[in-house]
Amino acid sequence: MKHHLEYKDSKSRKFWQITKEKLSIIITFGKIGTEGKTQSKSFDTEEKAGTYYQKQLFKKVDTGYLSKDLQYEIKAFGELGIQDNLQSSIDPDEQCIVFKNNAVIPHSLLLDYNEKLLYNEERSIAGIYAEGDLIVEGSIYNAEMDFGPFLIVNGDLKVNSLLCGGSEMIIKGNLEAKYIAHKYNHGYIEVKRTTKAQLAVCEFWEGLKFANYTGYAFTAGYDEVETYSNNKQIDDETYSSSDLLKAGGNIMNFISAMYQDKPLLKENALTIQEKITKLLQKKLEKPDSVKRLSLENKGLKEIPKEIFQFKNLEELNINQNIISSLPAEIKGFSKLKRLFFSDNKFEVFPMVITEIETLESIEAEGNHFKHIPEEIGNLTNLRSLNLYRNALLHLPKILSSCSSLERINLRQQETGIWDIPKYDAFTPSNFLEILATLPNLKYFDVDWNPIIELPDSPFVSQNLQEISIKGTLIKNSSVKHPFVKIDTESSVKRITDKIKELSKFSETKDKELSAEFYAKKLTFAIEMAAHFFDTYDEIQSNFEEELSKYFENRTKSLSDSYHHLKSCLEEVQNLTKKYSKNELVQSIHSCVKDLYERESIFHEGYENIPLPELGSSKNYLYDVAQRYFKIRARHVEKFEKIEVRFFTLNAEIPSEIFNLTNVKHLSLKNCHITGIPEEISKLKNLEILDLEYNNIEDIPQSILELKHLKTLILNYNPISTIPDELRSIKSKIKL
Repeated sequence: MKHHLEYKDSKSRKFWQITKEKLSIIITFGKIGTEGKTQSKSFDTEEKAGTYYQKQLFKKVDTGYLSKDLQYEIKAFGELGIQDNLQSSIDPDEQCIVFKNNAVIPHSLLLDYNEKLLYNEERSIAGIYAEGDLIVEGSIYNAEMDFGPFLIVNGDLKVNSLLCGGSEMIIKGNLEAKYIAHKYNHGYIEVKRTTKAQLAVCEFWEGLKFANYTGYAFTAGYDEVETYSNNKQIDDETYSSSDLLKAGGNIMNFISAMYQDKPLLKENALTIQEKITKLLQKKLEKPDSVKRLSLENKGLKEIPKEIFQFKNLEELNINQNIISSLPAEIKGFSKLKRLFFSDNKFEVFPMVITEIETLESIEAEGNHFKHIPEEIGNLTNLRSLNLYRNALLHLPKILSSCSSLERINLRQQETGIWDIPKYDAFTPSNFLEILATLPNLKYFDVDWNPIIELPDSPFVSQNLQEISIKGTLIKNSSVKHPFVKIDTESSVKRITDKIKELSKFSETKDKELSAEFYAKKLTFAIEMAAHFFDTYDEIQSNFEEELSKYFENRTKSLSDSYHHLKSCLEEVQNLTKKYSKNELVQSIHSCVKDLYERESIFHEGYENIPLPELGSSKNYLYDVAQRYFKIRARHVEKFEKIEVRFFTLNAEIPSEIFNLTNVKHLSLKNCHITGIPEEISKLKNLEILDLEYNNIEDIPQSILELKHLKTLILNYNPISTIPDELRSIKSKIKL
């Protein structure tokens, strides 16, 4: 085995050759035209020698060395006539690698702009175009998530591993690879004909555009690996990811293994169906003797039909699967006492369960129930009911017919219904009212539910243990219920923290929620506070404090809160009608209204509304648009970095920004800007100008006056060429 590589640029011409002879590796290197120097290394096994060989070869390719025999041409992108194949716009003058006819690259290919991709000059090439078939005797790696040189293959592509991040990869023929991986959601791999691989892994399947895929498919972070044949999923050939994959979980685990050329698949793995068959095989030899059966965490979408042969089954555990319904046959288990189906995908409580009158224990936590059917009253033998982590607010009154019930868990997670309301409006829970009617109740848990009061009547059960209730809206203990202790501190902290968090419109972690849903969360928290607090000093002071700091926080977090504020104002205004005499609701409405009107300066032209006083911090970042620049221009000495994203700047950069002469980094992404004014030259200290995702068509010559400019980013703008007069800074411009 031998590879001879060469490196050529304007300063040097070098060669590097590696040879494997059984247990020895021989490396020769030096200037082209000389004999060079030779080094050798021996290994205990050929496997170790081969691993070392591949690592050294990869390192050299990584530094810009190429196969001596590689035949290609350098052409301008505009000469190729392939722009219609790509989604991104590329300058016609950009240089591309072109492989004529069929080509073989005898080593891996690093498809990133920061690599000296097949062409040893200052600038990377725009992409690779193969006119025929392309064979890569190694792998293709594009690790950069946001962009990368394109790859278009007119024929077939055969490669060991193919990793795509931000590149556009188009194969018009067939793709054959051992492993395929796609990271993030900017780039894509598109195959016009057939794709065959052992495994395809991705974070977002939109990035893998396969016409006909055959092989295993896995979405990083999920539990299942599916098998496809010509783009059709084979139902009986689904694997648990832990059974089949050596590298699991995060996409980076797969990428790391691919870089190291490690195997990703385990040998002799069984499908989920095969595992179930194997598990049940011995039990089916004597089905009448089976009383307990656990199918926990088996990746099941439905209950296997074979289990219905176990007529004497007393306990069935199907926890931690992806089952969403139970078949009618389950009521045939006439001796079933314990049924566990926690952490599945049930949206509705299975009605068929209410027909299994022998049931004594039900474990159903971590599903998505909103209601329990009236028929639950049929289960008169039920002693334990676990409904933890569901979306329940009410229990049917008929539950009192379950007179044997001793334990019931209705607890929510602390971050459950308090954070994301499952209903359109606040609705108090009736849990305690129903539990008070159960004659044999020994224990219950209703923590973190919107319960507003203890029952009027004492609990009928004489068997109740002492219970502490926390995270509810119950204000006080009651002499009627001496065994019930109310933890109000947890409720005070939870409500106060939640309103404080949601009042930080400019920086809250929940800003990824839609404005409408965000507003519902805020009003839900306010309504709970209105039920719980007698005085609102702490809530009010927190809210007003956030109001006073709003613009300072806003500039630090680079976020636009206008639509969230608008939706919150509408929702809180509706709340004022429901709670017309409530001090807290009325006061918060005034705060939100005031904040919204101030924020409207940047959106609706309210120039005469005063802004709060700005702080003295030198860490402010520009993050607003239009008139905000006018107001901020008076603080010219404070700003070295300005970032504005996703604002409409009326097609132009506001002239006020050119007074900020200390700015070094100006980023105006996705602001609908159509041109760069000549005044840009006033920003003498500017080093980075990022105008990505705008509508700019021309670059002014005044850019040349920015002597400190290091980078001009104009990706995703309709700029076709760089003017000749700007050739001197071409290497600084990214299109």
